[in-house]
Amino acid sequence: MATSADTMRHRFAAQAVIEELLRVQGDVPPRTTLARVFGQSPLGADSVPWYLGAKGERAVGSLLESLPPEWAVFHALPVGGRGSDIDHVVVGPAGVFTINTKHHRGQSVWVAGRSLLVSGRKTRYIRDAELEAERVTGLVRQRMPRSAPARPVVAFVGPKQLSIREQPASVTVIDARHLRRWLLSLPPTLAWPERMEITAVVDNPASWRRPPVTVPGPVVSSVRSSPSQPSSQSSRDSLPSYRVSAEPADDPMARFTALDADVRAAHLRRALWVLLGVVVAAGVALEVLQLFAG
Repeated sequence: MATSADTMRHRFAAQAVIEELLRVQGDVPPRTTLARVFGQSPLGADSVPWYLGAKGERAVGSLLESLPPEWAVFHALPVGGRGSDIDHVVVGPAGVFTINTKHHRGQSVWVAGRSLLVSGRKTRYIRDAELEAERVTGLVRQRMPRSAPARPVVAFVGPKQLSIREQPASVTVIDARHLRRWLLSLPPTLAWPERMEITAVVDNPASWRRPPVTVPGPVVSSVRSSPSQPSSQSSRDSLPSYRVSAEPADDPMARFTALDADVRAAHLRRALWVLLGVVVAAGVALEVLQLFAG
């Protein structure tokens, strides 16, 4: 009998991004005691985009996990030969959806048809989302040729403003806060037997990219491009790739949780030092005013 570890449901949200974050962060030297006291972030410069990407995917993953039980939720599904992954796939009464998470906290997003700009910069998010849905559709139709196509979604986490002048024809762009409500508002299109069959296909590891093979000597890996860097590859290869290790990971979720706690603690220390500086400056200003007034 297959166990949960033998299926794709055991993969947690942002797993691929977290694994790459930990690999990149492994090259960062430890902070000095003084740096810790003053709230220096433990993250290296190259780690920051991976950390933000992981936080975004974890946020959306948490929202999706709260869907009713008739919805099957999958995370970080590996596709293609370059170590690409799909952030989230959900199968429910309303159909099959691929969800590409984008964490652009505090930035303005503007959408008009196939044009999607973040803080005025053009992106390839629409085409990338279409590509992900096409891959899942092709995968399911290998077993179920008459299955309806997967629907691509781009979910933004924490945007300052999301202005949608015109939704793309084939992709739904949405603020992640409204994603769960939107999914539940859609009319049902899949009967229970078809949902179960599609879920079984997605849940089967054999449906996806084969896992790496352990070989003697150094591990040969592909390195996922940083989420903050635009890709110059063709649309077919534009999904990000990450390092794939043949060796078992040593609880990456626990390591990420510890790193996240350190990052948040450092942020709090910096905020306290800023507050202390403001209080001291205010005190000095008050003393000066009193001196002149006297």
